[in-house]
Formats: sequence, structure tokens, C-alpha cells
Amino acid sequence: MESLGALRGPLILGGGLILLILGIPVAMYLFMMMFLSSPPPQPIQEEDTGGSQISSEVKYAKYINQAAAKYPKISPALIAAVIKQESGFRKDAVSSVGASGLMQLMPGTAKELGVKDRFNPKQNIMGGTKYLNQLHKKYKGDLKLVLAAYNSGPGRVDQSLKEGGSGVPEIAETQNYVKKVTGYYKDYQKMLEGGKLVVKFDGKFGWPVDPSISPGCDIHCYDGHTGQDFPAPVGSPIYAVGNGIVTKVESPSNNSRLGPKRSYGTYILIDHGKGYSTLYAHMYPGDIKVKVGDQVKRGEQIARVGNYGNSSGPHLHLEVRKKNKPQDPMKYLK
Repeated sequence: MESLGALRGPLILGGGLILLILGIPVAMYLFMMMFLSSPPPQPIQEEDTGGSQISSEVKYAKYINQAAAKYPKISPALIAAVIKQESGFRKDAVSSVGASGLMQLMPGTAKELGVKDRFNPKQNIMGGTKYLNQLHKKYKGDLKLVLAAYNSGPGRVDQSLKEGGSGVPEIAETQNYVKKVTGYYKDYQKMLEGGKLVVKFDGKFGWPVDPSISPGCDIHCYDGHTGQDFPAPVGSPIYAVGNGIVTKVESPSNNSRLGPKRSYGTYILIDHGKGYSTLYAHMYPGDIKVKVGDQVKRGEQIARVGNYGNSSGPHLHLEVRKKNKPQDPMKYLK
């Protein structure tokens, strides 16, 4: 009995070691099987309704607004939504059936609408909007019917209505088209200001002057001073740092009420949307190339560098504002 008891300890210890040694690979095997046999987690797929997929910048906003002004029943938001779905804002887009341009006009339709060059953005948008206006009148403003007719043709819509249907043909492509354009339309409506489609700010700005001429910050950096100074020779081009609308062009020579802003000399204010604006100062009155209401694009020349107002040397004074509060411009330039 004593010999058996003496052996019990080593046996238990030995068995434990064996289980431990065997247990490690077994555990690893079970662990691997559990994860390898299970599919990786998949992201939740949301239903694609066409909403919240629009760019923060809208190409051809100027032409869209002009077309909407000519056909007041058609919102610029709807025009943009149709362009988004039809061509993705590609002016040279061509479909498999021969529809061309931003709003995908067929040759015969384009001819009836007076569009001579379907690849010309201005003509295409004006023609497509004219067609939307005709459909709006025909279907008494019913958006679903207007969109269904734009996609599949008025004949199919009329047939559906005649048969007691909704007017939207039982065609998957058309039903998806109506759904997606309606979603885009709702998003673009949020980008309307004063009934016009405003080009929105994408979060970054371009350089306001040629960086090979001015690296910026030679006079003083952003240090409580409300902006950034870019030394450059008089007459150097000044560029809009982003898409936007010119909201102010003022000068001490034509506005004696500027008060403290007289120190800016002649200045330009551009609204980029989403609460962002930029101010360009110290230009001479005769060197301004834009006026209030103009839509400008990033990189477009808006003025020339001057030395006007409270200025100790030729330079551009640039301010970036968010909800009218000065920001550090260098954080936004790229």
C-alpha cells in the first residue's frame, strides 16, 4: 500500500504533464477551427436610395442655375440630381443606346429641344431642363411621373396610367431610377441658398498665389493677426482658393463707410458654403477681376497682388473664416 501511495504522486504529475503537452495543440486546433470555419463579420448593407452620395462640390452649378432661372418650375436641385444619375457629371458620357452628354439626350430629342451640340454642357443642361419642364407641365408636377417619363419615355408612363397603374412602369431600371434621383434630389435641396445651387466647400483650399513666388508667412504668420500674408510682386495673380460665390468687393475709394476695413485696401469676400468664407485684401481697385454674385472655381484668377491700405509691402492678405470666425489659413491649404 505504501508503494502504491508513493507512486500516486508521480503518476498524477506525469499525467498532468501529458495532458498539458497534449492540451496546447488541441486547444490551438479548436481555436483555429472555431474561427476558420466561421465567415468573417460582414458590414451591414444599407439600402441604396441615392441619398447622401453626392459630392460636396457641384460641377456646372452656373449653368444649372441659369437653366432653373429660365424654367422656374424646375428646381436646380432636380437638375443636378438628374445629371448625377444620368452621367455622373461627365460631359462626354455616351450610353449604349446613343444618349449623350450630361443629361443623356437622344439625337432626336436633342434636335426637338434645340440642342445642336449634346456634348456642350451649357446646351445639354438647358435642353434637358427644357424637357423636364415639358414633362412637369404634362404630368402636373408629379415628380415620380416626370422622372419615370424622363427615363422610359412618356408613352410607357401614359400606358401605365391608362391601365390603372401608378404611372411608373413595371421596369426595374425605371423604378430604380425614380428612387435614386429622388434621393439625390433631397440631398441637393440642402445645398440651395436663395433658390440657387451653391457650390459647397470640400474641407480643403488651394494656394492663393504661386508658391514659387511666395511661400507665405514672410511678414507675419497667424498669431492673433486675423490671417496669413503672402509677399509677392505687385501684379502677381491671386487665385480663388476654392469654389464659391463672390459676396463682397469693396474698396476705400468706393465705400467711405468701411471703417476699420479701410486698412484692407480693396478686398474680396468669397462664400464657400458650410459656413466657410475667404477674404483677400490689399489689392488696387483696378486689379479686381470679379464682381458680387460671380461664381468662381478653385484656381480661377480673381485679382492681382497690390500694396493698398495698411500695407508695409506688396503682398496678399488671406483670411479663412468659419461662421465668420478667423481660422488659421495654413491648416486648410493644400
